Amino acid sequence: MIARWKGFCIDAVDVPAALRFWSVALGLEGQESGNGGVLRGDTPEQTVWINRVAEPRRAKNRLHVDVSNPSVQRLIDAGATVADADTFAWTILRDPDGGELGHDEEHGWWWVDPPEGWPWESWVFVPVPEPKVETNRVHPDLWGEEADLVAAGATVVDRQPSGVVLTDPEGNEFCAVAPPDADEC
Repeated sequence: MIARWKGFCIDAVDVPAALRFWSVALGLEGQESGNGGVLRGDTPEQTVWINRVAEPRRAKNRLHVDVSNPSVQRLIDAGATVADADTFAWTILRDPDGGELGHDEEHGWWWVDPPEGWPWESWVFVPVPEPKVETNRVHPDLWGEEADLVAAGATVVDRQPSGVVLTDPEGNEFCAVAPPDADEC
């Protein structure tokens, strides 16, 4: 294994609204922290960082979170809006920042079964016809060595004090952190 799950980052213009919504959607406790916020679960792997960004969302998310929640209304009350309630057997929502929640399982998707401690039921990959036009608003953070990830096909796009920002072969961003004491992307 060249990398382990560290956490997840969601970019948002309105951090308090994002914290309220994702706290309800994921069942995690949230608080503002520095230039954003953080949601924490029972294990360190269940950490979701909310990063404050200045620019609004302009394109469809190439990576999104699917949630299983007993009530769509509960998510709407937390700040979601309905994007599509009729096309699929599930409801596609938008979070307060406009990001999609949902996927179309009829069009060639595949998934990764979660390792122990992962905060998600699965990691789903869905092909999209649109070209990538902006930085993803959501991305994973991984524990991993830069050289190993580059050898596996990743490309380094930025270096930060806490780690390195890379893209996968499709251009999707993720952060990698080598030392286990780093906290965020």
